[in-house]
Amino acid sequence: IGSNEYYRTEEKRNKNSVKNFSDIQINQLNTDNKEDKFVKEALTKKDGLVQEFDLNSQEKDEIKKEFKHNSKEEENLSNRDIYEKEMAKQSFFKSEYEEREGEKYTEDNAKSKKIFNQITKKADSNVNKKKPKLKPKTKIKIKSSFKKIIFLGIFVLISVLFITTFPYSKVYIEVSDLTVSDNVTVTAAVDENKADFDRRIITARKIEKDITKKVSVLPTGNSDTRPQKAKGVITIYNEFSSKPQPLVKTTRFLSKEGVLFRLPKNIVVPGIEIKEGKKVPGKIEVLIVADKTGKSSNIGATNFTIPGFKGTAKEEKIYAVSESKMSGGSDGTDNYKTVTAKDIEKAKKEAEKDSEKYVIEEIEKILKPGEEILLKNAVKLTLVRSESDAVLGSAVEKVSYSITNHVTAIIINKQDIEKIVEYALKQKKSNVSKDAKLEYEFKDIDPDFNLGKLVININATEKIDGTVDKDEFKKEILNKTHEEVEQLVKEKYPAITDISIAPTPSAPSIFADRISSRKWMTKIIEK
Repeated sequence: IGSNEYYRTEEKRNKNSVKNFSDIQINQLNTDNKEDKFVKEALTKKDGLVQEFDLNSQEKDEIKKEFKHNSKEEENLSNRDIYEKEMAKQSFFKSEYEEREGEKYTEDNAKSKKIFNQITKKADSNVNKKKPKLKPKTKIKIKSSFKKIIFLGIFVLISVLFITTFPYSKVYIEVSDLTVSDNVTVTAAVDENKADFDRRIITARKIEKDITKKVSVLPTGNSDTRPQKAKGVITIYNEFSSKPQPLVKTTRFLSKEGVLFRLPKNIVVPGIEIKEGKKVPGKIEVLIVADKTGKSSNIGATNFTIPGFKGTAKEEKIYAVSESKMSGGSDGTDNYKTVTAKDIEKAKKEAEKDSEKYVIEEIEKILKPGEEILLKNAVKLTLVRSESDAVLGSAVEKVSYSITNHVTAIIINKQDIEKIVEYALKQKKSNVSKDAKLEYEFKDIDPDFNLGKLVININATEKIDGTVDKDEFKKEILNKTHEEVEQLVKEKYPAITDISIAPTPSAPSIFADRISSRKWMTKIIEK
C-alpha cells in the first residue's frame, strides 16, 4: 500500500525499510490521493486501526483496479442521471421518471455498499479473486414528439370509425290530436251467459216489479163529525189457476187480527202466468173498506184471507197482502172534512205528475251501484191501478191517490258496454292508445220485453291527446331500422301523424337505414 514513488527504486526501499506499514499509512492519510484512501479504508478494521502486514504488488494492483472500475462506473451513473433529468423535463412521463429515479438511487447505494464489503473481505482474506464488472442497464427511449404523433393518429382513427359506424339521426315528427269514432250496434240478451265481443252481444238482467206512487192532499168539504170507516190498499194474489178469478162487490177480506174489510166494487184477479219457465201468480191491487166504523180498523200492514173460500182449495191459493196501514177510521170525534170530487181530481193529477220518472228512480235504487245501467227506453210500464183511497163524501184526515204500474226493465252491465265499444274501435283502427279518452252515447234502443232483449245503437268516440313524450320515444327507437320505427309509430303512437328520418350523409350504406344506438346522437324535432 502506498504511492508509486515509494516502490520506484531498490535504494529507496532500503532507505525506508525501517518504516513499518503504520507509518506509511499515516503519511498517506495526509495526501489527497483517492486511490490510496480507498485502499486504506478497505484495510481498516472496525476499531479504526490499520492492519500491519505487507501486501505484494499484485494484490495492490487488484485493489487499485477495483477502485478505478468503481470510479468509472460512478461517473457513468452520474452522467446518466444528468441526461435523464434533462429528458424528464420534456417527457410526458415525468412522474414515472421520478419514481424510477428513486428506485435507481436506492439500487446504486446498495451496489456501492456491496462492492465495498467485497473489497474489505478480499483484503482481509488475501484472496486473489476479481469481482465481476457491473453492466449498466440498457433502456429504450422514445422521443416525446413521436409519442404525440402516435397518440394523435390513434385518436383520429377512433373518431372516424365512431362517426361512420354510428350515424347521427334527425327524426322529424308531426303530432296532432286524433279522434276515432264508430257506430256500434250491440245486442243485450237476458239468456246470454257471457259477452261475445265478435258478435257484439252482452249479457242483461230482467226486472219485473209493481211500483206504486201515492200522493195525498187535504180534503176541502164541510166538516163532518160522523163516525168513519178505515180504508186501505191490498194486493190480491191468484195461485190457484191460470184462469182469472172474478170477485164481486162487498167480497169480504179478513185480516189475521180479525178485522173485516170489503171490496167497494167488482174486480177480476188475473190467473197464473208462465214466465221464463216459471209459474208467476196473477195479482191485482185494490181498495178495501172496513166493515165497521171506528179507529179500531186503522190496522198496520198485514195478511188477509177470503172467508168465502173457506173449506175449499182456493182458501190458501187466493189471498191478499197489504204493504201499508189502513187509515181513516173515526169514532166521530175528530171533526174531519168531507172529500169532494175536486179533492180526488187534485190528488190524481199529483200522482200522475212525473209518474214515469218516479218509476225509473225506484228501479235505479235496486241496481248494483256503478255496475248496472237502466236505459230510459228499456223500461215498460203497465198500469195496474189508479184510484183514490178516499170515498166521495166521506170525512177523512187526508185524500190519498195511488197509481200502481207493473214495471218490466232490462238492465245492462256498464263494464260490458265499455269493453265492447273499445273492442269495436280497435277493430276499426288498430293504433288506439290505452290512455285515450273513451266516450259513448246511446242513440236508438229497440227493446223486446217478451224475449228479454235490447238492440242498442251506440255512437262511440275515442279522443287521443296530441302529445308525445320525446325522451321516451327516443329510447324506443334507438338502434332500430327506419321501417321498424314506422311500425312502432303505427302501433303505439297514433298521435304522430307523420314521421321522416334524416341520417348522417357520410354514414356507410349498411348503417344509413338505422337509428344510432347512442341517445345523444339522435335528435327528435317536432314540426
